[in-house]
Order: sequence, then structure tokens, then C-alpha cells
Amino acid sequence: MKTKICKTKGRISLVLDSQDYPKTDRPVLAQATEGEGTGCWMIADIRLTDNPQVSVYACSIAAEDVRARFTPDSEELAMMVRGKLREYRVVEDGTIEWCTFRNLVRGDVGVRGYTPVRSDDYQPPLYHSRAAVMAYLKLAQEFWEGYEGAITDVRIDNPNSQPRESMFTFMQFDIERQREKRLASIHEEDASPAFDF
Repeated sequence: MKTKICKTKGRISLVLDSQDYPKTDRPVLAQATEGEGTGCWMIADIRLTDNPQVSVYACSIAAEDVRARFTPDSEELAMMVRGKLREYRVVEDGTIEWCTFRNLVRGDVGVRGYTPVRSDDYQPPLYHSRAAVMAYLKLAQEFWEGYEGAITDVRIDNPNSQPRESMFTFMQFDIERQREKRLASIHEEDASPAFDF
């Protein structure tokens, strides 16, 4: 499979080099994005995704994957959530924060001693130097150059992957729904007429 590394300001992409796609819409196989002017790069790789899609946006980085947040409504749920995560932190109000690493390549919290300034103080270990980015993209390019199957069939193990925030939101909703059903059945039993024999 023919690929090409494309560089623009703050972005380096490994794209499928095929005449089947317009030059500006070539599917992205891996991409590095720089925090503006920081020298700290995050790398996304389609092969690390659970469900890879062939798209120019395939390696977009979602904010909820860099910093997922969930505030459990009970200690029972908080324990369940923490049990499903390997790396997380709990802030004062009980909110659990973590990085999902969904399609993201693990790195460090900074590059050459510099950590990008964020609006919050959460620093996921996702940053790489430009040299590390180029080395990673060259390896990815070698892989794709030797591959001839469907892009959507390729997946490499992502040992850092953690659940997305939406999984826990659905879990909380389901627990609440079950709680409401139990309460409704208790109220029905209490409201049923007593028979005196």
C-alpha cells in the first residue's frame, strides 16, 4: 500500500497515497499534532482504534479521549469505575479523570522538561518530541507499505486503552433505571390490598 508523509504547520500526517481519493481527502493512517509552538506532539494511529474508519478524520484526537471525566453518583459506582481503569486521578469533588488512549500513542507528560500549559492541571502522558514523531511515523509507514489488505481489518493491540466516559454514563443510567424499577415494585407491593381471611 502506497503512503506519504505530509507536513503542515503543527501537523504531520501519514496518508494513503492513492489516486482514488482527492489530494485533500486522502485517508489518514497516523497523525501527529503539535500543541501550538510547544514542541510537544500527540500521535494518533488508526491501528490503535477499536473500529478503524477510512477517513481524512480517522486520526482526529477527541478531547474526551485526552481527558475523560466522570462524576459518579455513589461510592458503589465510583468503586466500579475505578475498578475498570488502570490510570486515573480523583479530584476533590469526587470526579474521576483519565486518558482513554483510544487511538493515542503513549508518551510522556512533557518534552525536554517542558509540559504544555492546559486550562486544567491534568497532564496525560501523551507528548512526544518531533524526532520521536518522525521515527514513529516512519515505522508506521513501513508497516503500511508492506500491507495489502483492507485498512479496516488492521488493528494492533493497545495495552494502554481504557474505557470512554460514555461507557460509565450509560452504566450510571442503567443502575439508576434498575434502582427505580426496584422502588416501583416495592411501592406496588405496599399498595396492594391486604386480604383478611
